[in-house]
Amino acid sequence: MSVSLFHRLLIAPIPYLPKSVVWQLSRRYIAGTDLESAYHTVSQLNMARCSATVDVLGEDSTQIEEVEVARDLYLSALEGIAANSLDCNISIKLSDMGLRFDPEICFGTMHTIIAKASERNVFVRIDMEDSSATDITLDLYRRLRVRHENVGTVIQSCMRRSAADVGQLLQTGPTHIRLCKGIYLEPESIAFTRADDIRQSV
Repeated sequence: MSVSLFHRLLIAPIPYLPKSVVWQLSRRYIAGTDLESAYHTVSQLNMARCSATVDVLGEDSTQIEEVEVARDLYLSALEGIAANSLDCNISIKLSDMGLRFDPEICFGTMHTIIAKASERNVFVRIDMEDSSATDITLDLYRRLRVRHENVGTVIQSCMRRSAADVGQLLQTGPTHIRLCKGIYLEPESIAFTRADDIRQSV
């Protein structure tokens, strides 16, 4: 069984759990159960002189209707960020925008969101997902970066390839990278597993 398949099987039951249970397990990490709650949390962070990122949780859409719902939620988030004058950007998983079943739909959807974000002076960060999506995520980011200045991507320091990925991105011109440790379970052949190695990578 591949690691990415194991990860999907692990999270598959979550949509079927009672929302109250999911919320109790996740409330430490999630700003709220709706956009209004997220705006309130971001506002409190802004008052504490912190910037913030809004991520509408979701991934692995399998049909265009799911992509459209996800797109519209992000467009609503952009309206709310602007209306509330929040110091905030947005972060998006490309699989939520159709990456796995139609990369061109994903590209068009992201173009729409990023263009709308630019009108509101909001930065868009493309989240990195498991290793099966790394190449196509970076390729799509490069295409979007040609058209938009307000977009960046994420590199996971746990991946052995990350230093090379950063170097290649920098060779193509100005780029915006957020470095994170990475949370996906990956085989040791492609990912560091020791905490010290992950911290020292990239």
